[in-house]
Amino acid sequence: MHRVQNMRLFDLIPVMLAEVGYALEGCGKKPFKQIVEMQVALSEVGCETQQAEREGVPLHVPVFENILAEKLKALAQQATRDIIRSNDIFDLWYFTTEAKHPVDKDKVAAYLKRKAVRWDDVQPCRAAFFDGNVEAHSAEAYGAIAAKLPPGVALSPFEEAYDQLRAFVNSLGLPA
Repeated sequence: MHRVQNMRLFDLIPVMLAEVGYALEGCGKKPFKQIVEMQVALSEVGCETQQAEREGVPLHVPVFENILAEKLKALAQQATRDIIRSNDIFDLWYFTTEAKHPVDKDKVAAYLKRKAVRWDDVQPCRAAFFDGNVEAHSAEAYGAIAAKLPPGVALSPFEEAYDQLRAFVNSLGLPA
C-alpha cells in the first residue's frame, strides 16, 4: 500500500511527498505498518546517487555531497524568496563538524554549480553566503530547532553554526 500526495512547496518547485508501506517477505498484512517517507523534488538536479538500505528496503539516495550542495543552494535562495530555512544552517554545521563523514569539497562545489544553473536566484559564489539577508533569515527560527533534536544532540549557538558555514563555504574554492 502507498499513499501519495502531490504538493507544491513553491510555484517553481513541484514536490511529491509519499509514504511507501512495506513488510519483510512473507510478513504482515496490508496496510503495512513499516513506512518509508519520501520527498521527491521533481525539478531539482540530482547530481549523484548511491545504493542504500533502510530496514531491509533497498533505496537509491543522493550522495552526501549532493545533500550538502542542495542545502547550500536552498540556503542561498531563502532571502530572495523570503523563506526561513534555519534547519539548513544546523544541518550544515552538524554534517561538517559532528558527523565524521568525509566530505569531497570539490564535488560539493561542482554540484552546487550544477544545481544553481537552473535558478536565477542562486549565485554559486562565496558572497551569497556572506549576505546579511541570508544570515538574518537563517537566524530567525534557529532556536526552535532545539526542540526537534534527538537526545544527546545539542544545538550550537547560531553564531558558531553560521561561522562554520562561512568556513565551509570558503573551503570550497568558489569564486568570490
